[in-house]
Amino acid sequence: MNTTVIETPPSRLSWRAILAGAVVALSIHLLLTTLGAGITALIASPYHNDAPVQTMSVGLALSWTLSALISLWVGGYVAAKVGASGDPEDGKLHGFVVWSVATVLAFVLLATGVGKALGVAGQAAAGVVKTAAEAAPGLAQKSAEVIDQYSAEVTPNGKALTPAAKREIALDLKNLLANGEAGRTQQNRDALVNALVAHTGMAPADANKTVDEWTASYDRTVEEVKAQLAAAAKKAKEIADRTATVTGAAAIWTFVAFWIGALAAAWGGKAGAIGCVKTDGKGNVYTTTRVRPVQA
Repeated sequence: MNTTVIETPPSRLSWRAILAGAVVALSIHLLLTTLGAGITALIASPYHNDAPVQTMSVGLALSWTLSALISLWVGGYVAAKVGASGDPEDGKLHGFVVWSVATVLAFVLLATGVGKALGVAGQAAAGVVKTAAEAAPGLAQKSAEVIDQYSAEVTPNGKALTPAAKREIALDLKNLLANGEAGRTQQNRDALVNALVAHTGMAPADANKTVDEWTASYDRTVEEVKAQLAAAAKKAKEIADRTATVTGAAAIWTFVAFWIGALAAAWGGKAGAIGCVKTDGKGNVYTTTRVRPVQA
């Protein structure tokens, strides 16, 4: 039989081989990632680990990266074998395209999860703004609750105040306490003391003492609320900063890892192409070197 050795045909890519390699790569990647997650979960047991979340994060990142490199190498190898070009350069090209297809499919499959992960930093940062925006209403609400409580404590000789008396005392309390330093005038204080004397029968000295107690208690409450709001805002900012840092580092690491994966796939394709030959089914063997026909 005459066997003709000719150059590689113009069509260097076999999409059948590329699809096969991509499917193999994704399958192996999913299995190895699952195995890595299981091992990481065992290592990061909260009962025996002081920082289980950090261990899980690092463990998952390492297992994902290693499984990706292994699976892409195998995927490139399979694509080169199925394509059977026999040319290492073709093998690397098949491996690289396998990586490209697998990358697109992986991002499509993980689009929702990736979007949520990238949105964490924005949500945490928005939490800072939300906390700051809610600070004033929260303080005003607490102030109103405290003033209403003070008003409810006022009873003339064990009897209930008339509605008009309640309104007058509550209004004088708000004018004195709820308007900050601007409300702490002698006029507002005298108005509240006079209202207590007039509607409850208190002696002026007792009324002054009651107003002093209310003012001191109100100021302590306001300081406590402000401290809580400041702590919440600080914590939200810390979370936002930490999340942004982690997200940025993860994005950079993902970028680097994906390019390393491309090299692994190309390397696997080159390894798979070595020793392969491609025929057209008629005895013609395709290689990259043109030689004369050989008589069998």
